[in-house]
Amino acid sequence: MSLPIRSKNRDPGQTKFRDLEIRKDLHLSILKPTHLELKVICMRRNLTVQEVFEEFVNRLVTGTPDMIDLLNDIETKKRAKIAQRVNNIDAESLYDIIQRG
Repeated sequence: MSLPIRSKNRDPGQTKFRDLEIRKDLHLSILKPTHLELKVICMRRNLTVQEVFEEFVNRLVTGTPDMIDLLNDIETKKRAKIAQRVNNIDAESLYDIIQRG
């Protein structure tokens, strides 16, 4: 097995830049109707879902204020959902205790 020959004229910074261009695959699971609507929205603008997600993630990573607001909104909804679940569990537990008497 032979090692690749390195060119002496090669810019070491060029390799680092090329490493930054490597893409990572991301698997998402969304509801079919949501996916269909997303595809329609993208097609109407001659965009791909890839282009839309790439821009979305770039704005998220750079901390664009509207993206921070979106994250805050999602976090608030998630906490409310968890709190509601806990309340439902507590109510069911109390009901079970009362039933057992």
